[in-house]
Amino acid sequence: EVELITKFVSEINSEIPYSLLVFHPDYQMNDLPITPRNEAFKCLEIAKGYLKNVNLGNKHLLAFS
Repeated sequence: EVELITKFVSEINSEIPYSLLVFHPDYQMNDLPITPRNEAFKCLEIAKGYLKNVNLGNKHLLAFS
């Protein structure tokens, strides 16, 4: 999904900022795990293949995954 989204956005303008957030369980979604570290960085690299301004947010949570 990240590849499809970032490819679409890059066709508009490859300099549009794009943020990926590490998921953390909270409130009504506390039964799901934190995004695995390897998956977060894999998605980051895919996004960087299409866009110039990519950010990975909530990186501090990767210490718990």
